[in-house]
Amino acid sequence: MEQELLDRHRLVLAARAEIRKTIKLENIFEKVTKNTPEKWQAIRAMYKILGVSGYTAYPVDWTLVFTPIESMAWGEIRYNGLPFYPQYPIGKYFADFADPAKKIVIECDGSEFHSKEKDAPRDRYMASEGWDVFRISGSDCNRILTNPWEKIRDEDIELGSDQANEIITKWFHETVDGLILAIRINYYKQDGYSDHAIDTAYSVLTKRISRG
Repeated sequence: MEQELLDRHRLVLAARAEIRKTIKLENIFEKVTKNTPEKWQAIRAMYKILGVSGYTAYPVDWTLVFTPIESMAWGEIRYNGLPFYPQYPIGKYFADFADPAKKIVIECDGSEFHSKEKDAPRDRYMASEGWDVFRISGSDCNRILTNPWEKIRDEDIELGSDQANEIITKWFHETVDGLILAIRINYYKQDGYSDHAIDTAYSVLTKRISRG
């Protein structure tokens, strides 16, 4: 009986601590949504509270601060179940999305805010720290193509044919969906894909990786 009471007490304390943590995160995140100079300091404070030992996709509603192209990427990241953190701090920089365990970064490059010259120093820094940085343009983030395997099936195209492989290749190279799946196949050992799809996924990452 005494042990049962102790266990219940621990559960109550843990629940209260989680509630306090949630309230604190929400208060800090409010500063992020206002997009003031305090935003970046607030994000650092959030990740200090969160840590990365246990992945949680939704500690706050990140969609409130995403750009449209970041929202497109986030949807695919969540669809594929990949453990990426939005606006993750790396040194003095912030990655659009990052997996700190495997040290992978995804950057969505809207033409208004990005250029090769501007992004080169941050990419060099991240690469020097062991991160693989993959960049995708805003136009590719916004491009919506039918899932190639659905298209092949719906149009009764023979899987493995030149036509089918061309459809798969185009989708991998020209959409954020393709980049996210390429990352999943290469870093998270996703099985069940043809040799062509696996080879194409690797070529996508080779094309998208940035060393600055």
